[in-house]
Amino acid sequence: DPPRGYTDPPQAVKPKAANFGEVLSILKSKPTFIHVVIGAGIASFAGYGIGHFVPAYFIRIHELSLTQAAVYYSLILGLCGATGVFLSGYLADKLARRMPKALSWLPAIGMTASVPLYVFGFMQDTLWLTMPPLMLAALLHYFYLGPMYAVVGGVVDSRMRATSVAIALFFVNLIGLAFGPTAAGATSSFIKGRILSIGNDDLSIAVCKGASNLSEAAAQACAQADASGLQLAIVIFACLYVWASVHYLVAGKTLRRDMIALPS
Repeated sequence: DPPRGYTDPPQAVKPKAANFGEVLSILKSKPTFIHVVIGAGIASFAGYGIGHFVPAYFIRIHELSLTQAAVYYSLILGLCGATGVFLSGYLADKLARRMPKALSWLPAIGMTASVPLYVFGFMQDTLWLTMPPLMLAALLHYFYLGPMYAVVGGVVDSRMRATSVAIALFFVNLIGLAFGPTAAGATSSFIKGRILSIGNDDLSIAVCKGASNLSEAAAQACAQADASGLQLAIVIFACLYVWASVHYLVAGKTLRRDMIALPS
């Protein structure tokens, strides 16, 4: 957060509080803000979509109990994700003094690097091969969060920071929290249906859900399709971090121009 005065309007008298329309007008003229919010929204969409189903992934693929799945999930999100948020802010502060565009390329590198780790980790059937790449990927993909706040608060003067951050969080959570889990679940169900339709003419999602007297082979096919559908859906959503990273990189093109104050 720039020290008070650095981003205040250059009037001799105390400026009036900015109204909502004024803030919106300024933010619309800031491509850096727009691309960072879009990138963070996509990352949030992927993150909430994946995170909502990680416990189910551990239960279906690795046959863990709900309690065990919660413990492993807390290691990924609670420990490594939180570390990534802190580390990204710390590194961005350090690097931006010499390279202001670090607020752009640091999140892009982190999110892009997380994708192969997520794909490799989620595709493993052995838990000890799954956890290390997922933990590192969670740490890296959260590199987008700290710089996001720095940018959305830095493209406006001190009268508008709270409103700018609020607008950014509204859109990021609308895209991510409102639609991410639903889209991930729908993708999982679609893939499950496609898997069941291949070589199982008498099986469907409705049959798997509604029939309690399935044969052992049919029940096994339903369980396998359930697990594989979720596994592939999570992998697809993890690849969205590359798309998010592109927007952060594009934001770097106008970052120097749009930021009111950069670290000296």
